[in-house]
Amino acid sequence: MLSLHIIFWQVYLTVRFAHVKKTSKETLLALLMAAALVIALNFSPNSTVSPVESALKSDSHSKVLYIASYNDFYEFEVNDYLRAILGRRLAVMGEFVVEGNYEEVLARASLGLVPFLDYLVANGVTHLLVPEKNYREKLIYHRWSKHGTINIALDDTVFSEEANSGGDNPLVLLRINHERTSQVREVPNYEITWLGVRENFHALRRIINEGYLTTYLRAYEERTDVSWVFKGEELRLLFTSPSVSQSFILEVEFIAAYGELAPPQILQVRTKDLNENILLMPLEKRVVAFDVKSGDELKVVNLLGCNSGTSFDPVGADSRQFCYGVTDVRVSVTDSD
Repeated sequence: MLSLHIIFWQVYLTVRFAHVKKTSKETLLALLMAAALVIALNFSPNSTVSPVESALKSDSHSKVLYIASYNDFYEFEVNDYLRAILGRRLAVMGEFVVEGNYEEVLARASLGLVPFLDYLVANGVTHLLVPEKNYREKLIYHRWSKHGTINIALDDTVFSEEANSGGDNPLVLLRINHERTSQVREVPNYEITWLGVRENFHALRRIINEGYLTTYLRAYEERTDVSWVFKGEELRLLFTSPSVSQSFILEVEFIAAYGELAPPQILQVRTKDLNENILLMPLEKRVVAFDVKSGDELKVVNLLGCNSGTSFDPVGADSRQFCYGVTDVRVSVTDSD
């Protein structure tokens, strides 16, 4: 049974974090109607108050943001309900509406733990709510996509457990023990756009089967630790931010395709201020780091051509033409504008 407090967390997330990417009136209305329907279907005067709700009620100033690893966002029961209701006619639209401005939260989380905490505290957030599964793993993880890689360590002393909801999809309430000083400026938003490669190179796949019962699967194309560039693709990365004067540090990690028998590969990495050739050897990762501002673009050219998977992995029988792989993308904020 869903409590009223939990039901309105989704509405809170959409409204509270709508100042960068505005939520349309139609989307917000649909979300409110869906929340009302969930209440009507699930509210009972005899419903029990969860330990999470009790902990929140003890602090009249508490504000909650929920966050999960890439495959666990719908461990939150309210998200699952709203996705089903809003996606009656087209299931994927339910996910787009439910996730709303979640990308903005993920972009801030990708900048590192301290900037993320500054962002939360600046917006009045006192607690995180996470799936118990992620809490046991001690990590919130998202591979790079529109943002850099997210690795939020939940066992850091800045988080303290306050309650566990129990039930079929248990959630853990974490208090944020972090004070934002007056010297810490507003944490900027940003977005990475990938050009010259297929969408599945970077995007989390949404596999939805709309049969008698709609089923959902969220997964990366092949692996979470690497994405391959294939013959015919030429990777370009466009970096944008509403904070046009803000400098960021962008780090991209490359690897030869693939395994211990991978042939050496040479990549030319170009920006408006950089033209660098890097040699990739089997199993060795190479990182290119540079300063970027909004509007800057990175281009990667493979100088030695691509190779069939069967040429260096005959057992695998993969005939695709592999060029190289990207294993990580990290973004951080520089100290000055």
